[in-house]
Amino acid sequence: MTCARDRWRIPAHREMLCGHGADVRFFLGNGNDNPEADEIIVDCADDWETLPFKVRFALGWALDNGYDFVFKCDSDTWVDVPKLLKSGFENYHYTGLMGDEGEGKGIAHCPSGGVGWWLSAYAARAFLNHWPKYSAEHGGPYHQYEDWALAIVLHDLNDSVLWPHHDIRYWNPALEWKFGKRELKDCITWHFWNGKPDWKPEDTNG
Repeated sequence: MTCARDRWRIPAHREMLCGHGADVRFFLGNGNDNPEADEIIVDCADDWETLPFKVRFALGWALDNGYDFVFKCDSDTWVDVPKLLKSGFENYHYTGLMGDEGEGKGIAHCPSGGVGWWLSAYAARAFLNHWPKYSAEHGGPYHQYEDWALAIVLHDLNDSVLWPHHDIRYWNPALEWKFGKRELKDCITWHFWNGKPDWKPEDTNG
């Protein structure tokens, strides 16, 4: 996911993400123009507050194009793509850095959106199908943060198949207080990447 403000990051992100065997797309909202071949402009606002709607369009696009799994990350997410593709994501319907380590109940099962999360086609379709029902029953949009929105809707389905898989290799250093320090060599992703193509997690000041 990206936006007009962060579009300058796309060339470096493209260099990082492409060429490893994964299909990569950059989703932007209204107000952008002249998209590159891997950029998709969806019909929603381009601000942070409506990110759940942008995610909804992106998941719909992935399903329409026959993808079995989707990995969503943000414009400030560093990704080691070879590690990502060998991470075992295909064994679960819903994977990420979960706020309660995947052990609690309810919306505490919230993935840290900035580090990225995986959904299978089954999970993505369940989320999209249940979105209108949940919104109608609860009086409108349910959360402005896409990670909480995802967790709330999937939890409401009460489907054990969609119970989230916690993987600490998707890392946000802001959560050291909760999970402790991580071995940088084990990280698949790292949130708060500075946009420089040659940056690595070891460069923690960058």
